[in-house]
Amino acid sequence: MNPVNIEANLRYPLLRYSIECYHCLPQQLSSMQYQQLMAQLQKAQLIEQRVAKHSQSEISSGQIKRALNQLVGLFESKDDYKKARHYLHLDESLLRKSLAQTLKADAVLVEISSQVSEPSDDELMLFYQEHPEQFEQAEQVTLSHILRITDDTQEQSRLENLLPWMELLADELLQHPDRFADKALRYSECPSALNEGKLGTLTRGKLYPELEQVAFKLNESQISRPVESPMGLHILWCEAHHQRQKLSFESIRDKLFEQLLTARQKQAQRQFIKEVLR
Repeated sequence: MNPVNIEANLRYPLLRYSIECYHCLPQQLSSMQYQQLMAQLQKAQLIEQRVAKHSQSEISSGQIKRALNQLVGLFESKDDYKKARHYLHLDESLLRKSLAQTLKADAVLVEISSQVSEPSDDELMLFYQEHPEQFEQAEQVTLSHILRITDDTQEQSRLENLLPWMELLADELLQHPDRFADKALRYSECPSALNEGKLGTLTRGKLYPELEQVAFKLNESQISRPVESPMGLHILWCEAHHQRQKLSFESIRDKLFEQLLTARQKQAQRQFIKEVLR
């Protein structure tokens, strides 16, 4: 990459997106990274230029200053920022001009978004009724466990030696479930032991199949017999078992409103960009 040959209007976006996309300075980009980024930036800059021409906003010096501060903040140090600018031959005047164009384009798209009508409650309800699969809460279990790792090379950690001890521990916990957190802290060989053995609330597919088969058959507050997995032996405690259920409209209404409004805004922006590129 020869920075002298880079088009002036691509120097600022190359400076920014080298950091945002590849987490490196422009001069550290590989040849492939540079080619990929430039292909994207050429199209993006064409769109930005066309959109910015529709702006009726005056960009203030304060807006430019804030944008500059945000840009500098992307770099690990001001020295890195200065080196990257110097490498790209990106002087202050060109940088401010590029930032102003970006701010104008952003302002146009914000204005386009503001003109979109908000979804009504009737529209929200219709979407809710027509897409029931999107509003189902999967079956969940809230689990804690005690793990003892099996190891055939260690006498005391062999399965045949650990299993009787784990059976006795399970018997004790079945009689005294209030001792589970203490036993997890004392005996479990999983990092979760430091948090009373808690694994959190899980859906299917998050556990070893051997554990999942047992866990999702447990009732609330039920403790399992020892279960073998590739890790070792577990005793599971189901703190809560939530069956699959359909979420109420009231519980998802606000989130659905934002989802549909955002989708409309993006569609309006895409349509506007399509028109300005003609």
